[in-house]
Amino acid sequence: MSIRLLTKDEGEILGEFFTSLSEKTVYFFHPHKMTYEDGREQAKKIDRGEIRIFGAFPEDDPGKLAGYIFATNEPVVKLGFCVRDECQGQGVGQELLKYVIDSCRAEGRKGISLEVFKDNPRAIHVYEKSGFKICGETDDKVQHRMTLNF
Repeated sequence: MSIRLLTKDEGEILGEFFTSLSEKTVYFFHPHKMTYEDGREQAKKIDRGEIRIFGAFPEDDPGKLAGYIFATNEPVVKLGFCVRDECQGQGVGQELLKYVIDSCRAEGRKGISLEVFKDNPRAIHVYEKSGFKICGETDDKVQHRMTLNF
């Protein structure tokens, strides 16, 4: 697995990734539209410095995004995290999350925060295994708020 930051010129890779996701995966991860065009929009946010997008690419298919994390550029980073359906359960998410946590620590960030649906035990397990703690819930009570402080 190769992990790296995506560039502003990789909107098509993001768009293909978004449109490959199942309805169930989109349900659990929908901080923005999951369309091909939105891949280009997210790439524009990279160009404007609003977010960073970390991508995981399989060694046998380096042009195909296996998973990604978007991260804000704030002292306490907000992130969103998604793994391609056929790559789920293979450690891609854990490896990608470790890479992003290590990067945020090295940058001197104060921590990471995220929201995760309460009915997504697989994601909650990945986050808790990485040191995140549940610290509250969203106003609609359907998501946990989780944090990892450095």
